[in-house]
Amino acid sequence: MSQSDGQSDRLLDNQSVVCFTLISAKLTNKTTILCMSAADLERATKLSSFDVSVLLKAVALSLPCPPMRTALSLYRDSQGHRLSLGCQILDGFLRGGILSEGITEITGVSSSGKTQVCLQLCLSVQLPHEQGGLEGAPKDDHIVITSNYEEGAVYISTEDVFPSKRLHQLIQSFTKSQAVHLVSCKWNLSYNVFIEHAADVDDLQNIITHRLPLLLHRRAIKLVIIDSITALFRVEYSLGEMSKRAKVLRCFGAQLHKLSHLYSFPVVCVNQSPLQPLFGGEESVLCDETKQWLQSRPSPLTLMKRVCMDIKKSGAEDMKELDSQDS
Repeated sequence: MSQSDGQSDRLLDNQSVVCFTLISAKLTNKTTILCMSAADLERATKLSSFDVSVLLKAVALSLPCPPMRTALSLYRDSQGHRLSLGCQILDGFLRGGILSEGITEITGVSSSGKTQVCLQLCLSVQLPHEQGGLEGAPKDDHIVITSNYEEGAVYISTEDVFPSKRLHQLIQSFTKSQAVHLVSCKWNLSYNVFIEHAADVDDLQNIITHRLPLLLHRRAIKLVIIDSITALFRVEYSLGEMSKRAKVLRCFGAQLHKLSHLYSFPVVCVNQSPLQPLFGGEESVLCDETKQWLQSRPSPLTLMKRVCMDIKKSGAEDMKELDSQDS
């Protein structure tokens, strides 16, 4: 060990003068320290420039270092595993299903099958990778999941009461069709679906910024569904507050993207019949009063086409592809 490394260890020792100085300056978070400039640290701690430089090096060395990766492996991860919708035509249409990270938006009129698709996702996410689920460990070593439960989903409802009766109806059909793959599951599938209700924007913000990160740290959550964000904003923001509304929406979107990439799970946002997708997602579900179809938005990841789906007691099933060429 070099002399510099020895000095670094002594600086971070709990009994060192530097450690007491940092506590007095209320600088106990390593990320906060590394984000500060050397000049700012000198002013906040009254330490010498030499001590600050050694401190920054010591803090950096104390953090876990991710392994080196090639550009090819990063590219393959960006194309990552997808979450199945439980329907072959819909999965083929979306090139395998919902992306395993990022935000996907589902839009449509009332009673058009949006919630149905989300409930199916809550069940299919609990399947192994080979069957279209999202089993697996988080990608960051410092994130600790202290649970032996299967992978689960969080369903945040802002409008109607959560359709628990419909979920249990789907579970019965799903358990029969996936019996071979669910042998190792000791729990009822509904045990892994966590339900939250947000009555207003403040409730939703509290869930996204506080309650959800806490649950993600404790449980193997692999899917988050919000049904819906715009329902709250239509009530709380007038036409003269569009700028403020857009700013809050951007904050929500940024936080959801951050959690999605940190814990490696997809976010599905459900909204009712907007002219434009709220988050500019890769795909949307568009419906009318008599038939249901899924239509992708222009994206480098999907073709512009539509497919029909039939909603039955057992869930959304294949019907036919309406057009397979770009429109």
